[in-house]
Amino acid sequence: MVPKLHRFRLICTLLALMAAKSACASSGVGLTEIAVPAQERGREIAVTLWYPTSSAGKAIPVGSNAVFEGVAAQPGAVVAPGRHPLVLLSFGGMRAAQMHGNWLAAGLAAEGYVVAFVHPPELASDEASRAVAEIWRRPADLSAALTALSSDPVWSRHVDRRRVAAVGTFLGATSVLQLAGARLDFDRFVATCTPGGTGLDCAWYAESGVDLRQTDPKRLTASRRDERIAAVVAIAPELADAFSPDSLRTLATPTSVLTLGKPAPSGLDGSSLGGRSPSIETSAVMAADRFSVFALCTPKGAAILAEEGDTLLCDPSDPPRAELHARILARVERALHAALGPQ
Repeated sequence: MVPKLHRFRLICTLLALMAAKSACASSGVGLTEIAVPAQERGREIAVTLWYPTSSAGKAIPVGSNAVFEGVAAQPGAVVAPGRHPLVLLSFGGMRAAQMHGNWLAAGLAAEGYVVAFVHPPELASDEASRAVAEIWRRPADLSAALTALSSDPVWSRHVDRRRVAAVGTFLGATSVLQLAGARLDFDRFVATCTPGGTGLDCAWYAESGVDLRQTDPKRLTASRRDERIAAVVAIAPELADAFSPDSLRTLATPTSVLTLGKPAPSGLDGSSLGGRSPSIETSAVMAADRFSVFALCTPKGAAILAEEGDTLLCDPSDPPRAELHARILARVERALHAALGPQ
């Protein structure tokens, strides 16, 4: 039987994600955007900060369009008093629209976390040649965001630097695993795009003439571990087969890997990671599939996508996507609570 408090929090989370006008809605979530220097890129990157607020101001939908619903937040609201645990968030694959991760950022902020949602530069369809570098640039982006917030005269007073976690989905999950100390193996990485490999972007690389054997081995396999990060949650990580077994065996950062219970591309199956490291705990959200982590669709979203010949992203699910969001969020919160302590 689910405890009453757990049921209440799950219902609150679900209502918040649906932007309901209730005591549980995400009107208690503030939002602002900053730019931080990313040394690995030689430029600044955008970071959206989602955070708890005590303001009673009006929330507006953020990231909405004709196909996808927005998430309610108060831009520029004051930060709730006290120091809050910090979550570094990296969402999606090589070319994912970043607004799809807003539900997760807002859900965590509603629970008291400051969430630094790091947005890598967008990749166009003809930019496969620079896409491989994202594999090491994105974890570096997360570390850069942590450095910037830790030294910022305002935000350093709001975050608890002893309680920092990193959460990611897909390639973002690969990034946070690297921050925990997992290192990619060159030969295993190249093998992801050979016959029988599990790479998700291989067709794109091939069409663009990208040869993974030409990847810079030093940059690909370098350690990206950030010892300031106390916990990691990786949701459906890409490139799970490409990690060095030795680096997984010696992983010290508490790591939770969430897999999707419904059939998914093998390139998103991180279930084997649990047996390769004593620091990795795996669990599955049984009713979820790879589309469950994307934003909620509007009532007309499926029809609009159907006109474009793509219906999968807004196909109905059972249970509904909003409930799956709540289940995933509850799993993430449970892992963070276990590693960072209660709010």
